[in-house]
Amino acid sequence: MAEVNGYIQVCRDLISPKHYKTMGAAVWLYLWLLDHYPSDGLKVFIAEPIPAYEACRVLDISRKTFSRWCRKLTPYLEMELPSLGIYVLQSQQIYYKVGVTSRSPEERIKGLQTGNPHRIESLYCSDLVLTPQQAYRTEKAIHERLARYRACGEWFRVVGFSGADIVRFVETFVVAAAAEGCDGT
Repeated sequence: MAEVNGYIQVCRDLISPKHYKTMGAAVWLYLWLLDHYPSDGLKVFIAEPIPAYEACRVLDISRKTFSRWCRKLTPYLEMELPSLGIYVLQSQQIYYKVGVTSRSPEERIKGLQTGNPHRIESLYCSDLVLTPQQAYRTEKAIHERLARYRACGEWFRVVGFSGADIVRFVETFVVAAAAEGCDGT
């Protein structure tokens, strides 16, 4: 028997007013997710970050709308996303890179060290579990606070502070983000 393309299996209960009130216009993102990820007809099983850029392009919605719709759809999504950590790398004792990774800092260094004549070393990688949303929001906040020291991209030229000072600075953001996740906000 030939496979029929273009159909999405949905639980009959999905059409009830309860779900309509919960989802509202986010039902379009839900249907897009059903078409791209495994489902039992009501819950969508997601084991990787949702490609927001693609969903926004296809659905012709803004990033802000995408985020709002994802929050509305939380009861309908079963997500197993990787936990991420914030890391600090150092080069030449004045250049620091703060970033997000699901890998070890050593693996991250391997990719960055190529073509760089200066030794890069790992100073810190958070051992606190952060969701992708917490990690990227934390990274952005740190980058904003370090903006006046920006050398290039995610590298910051910070003179007058030790590596330990930078680690303590970054760690305050990471601890705050992890604590925020514990109280459900």
